[in-house]
Amino acid sequence: MKWILVIIAVFVVAWLLIPRNRITQEHSETGKIDRLQPLIESLMHSEDDYAYLRVNIEGREEFLQMTADKTGAQINFPLVQKSHLKLESVIRDVSKENGYHVEDNSGSDGTKFIDINVNGDSEEVSKVCEKLLSGVFKSKDHTVFQFHYSGFEGHAL
Repeated sequence: MKWILVIIAVFVVAWLLIPRNRITQEHSETGKIDRLQPLIESLMHSEDDYAYLRVNIEGREEFLQMTADKTGAQINFPLVQKSHLKLESVIRDVSKENGYHVEDNSGSDGTKFIDINVNGDSEEVSKVCEKLLSGVFKSKDHTVFQFHYSGFEGHAL
């Protein structure tokens, strides 16, 4: 009987120590633009390598998304659907007008992205996002956004 308990204990310890692919739940909430900066702050302090934040105007499918670390963020515009492709020139024009450097990248599945790298704190990243949201998606102060995120809690730090 003692050996069975030892074997079970070894299996439990091994199960706890062996790395596994972690599936994190996506959280969603709606809010105004003032919710963006606290979410970016939380994203920038996440320890999860797969953490992200995706933002769209409520009721619309076009979005921007980002990943981040403590030094800044990479803002991505995926060019997947026709509605996304129609915005490509607008994204480039708004970026150029604001002095943002645009990079063209492709995902592992061939999906094309327009990326904008922002070095700075959450306030700086938030300002860039706000300019892109208003310039590309024509958002206003009263616009309601959907925020989708994973890999961090949605509260401000």
